[in-house]
Amino acid sequence: MIFLVRHGPTEMNLQGRIQGQGDAPLTNTGRDLAARTAQKLAEYIGDAQVLILTSPLGRARQTAKIIAEKLDGQADVLEDARLAEVNLGDWDGLTIAEIDGEWAGVRSSVPSGEWFFIAPKGEGFEFFRDRNAAFLADLSSLDAPNKIIVTHGISGRVLRGLHAGVSREAMVNLSVPNEGFFILHNSGEIEEVSLS
Repeated sequence: MIFLVRHGPTEMNLQGRIQGQGDAPLTNTGRDLAARTAQKLAEYIGDAQVLILTSPLGRARQTAKIIAEKLDGQADVLEDARLAEVNLGDWDGLTIAEIDGEWAGVRSSVPSGEWFFIAPKGEGFEFFRDRNAAFLADLSSLDAPNKIIVTHGISGRVLRGLHAGVSREAMVNLSVPNEGFFILHNSGEIEEVSLS
């Protein structure tokens, strides 16, 4: 089975900052969420072999480490740069107010969910989609019955959208809940699992 997990809240989130490929440690809430996610994952995985694939960004690696520890150390953890969050270029680390103040009207000039891909010196949608698609294409060659992917909000949207074969518009507007994870079924179906 393939499980898709988003990291929890970070110190930058508390400041209202957009992280992109910037980084900040998880908050206490973020660490607790990772532990609770691991407990729920264990209900599905049991004592089967697990491979955790994580973004190289610290907040995802921290989440992956907590999950691996809670799964009694039975999981191998591998970093994959293709899972990193979208690069927001000049907008990495800024607040929405700072972005809109410096680049007035730019975010509102594109459809909902698209502004992440128009940041100055940032990463466009096609490149971002293609690196996530390459990751998914290689996933089936990995020899593990259970794979946990630890990533981010926008990359999680795109990975789910690619898996389900939905349009770009639908993909960039998918929900990004923190209190749960997704199971990517071979049929293309995506199941949301809540922690509550």
